[in-house]
Amino acid sequence: MSGTAIPRRHGRGGQVVRLAPGQLRARALEHLRRYPGLDFSPTDLARAIGRPGSRGAVINACRHLTAHGQAVRSQDRPQRYRSAPPAPSTSSTF
Repeated sequence: MSGTAIPRRHGRGGQVVRLAPGQLRARALEHLRRYPGLDFSPTDLARAIGRPGSRGAVINACRHLTAHGQAVRSQDRPQRYRSAPPAPSTSSTF
């Protein structure tokens, strides 16, 4: 996997700042959408968004994104996720 990771935010003393509710999910979705043709493991995603110790939370975020049609699970073992394809346009021209 290559590309630019979202920088990790640090508080005083170099500690990782706790993310607001939904922010990890938003970062994961942003990364998946940035690379729509690639599959990522939860570990790959956690590293890419600057949260390498949050693999379990990334798995939960990916499950949520999959349940809401924003991501797809492209492989079961090992788990891999990718951005969901855009929804087809429902408008038609007459």
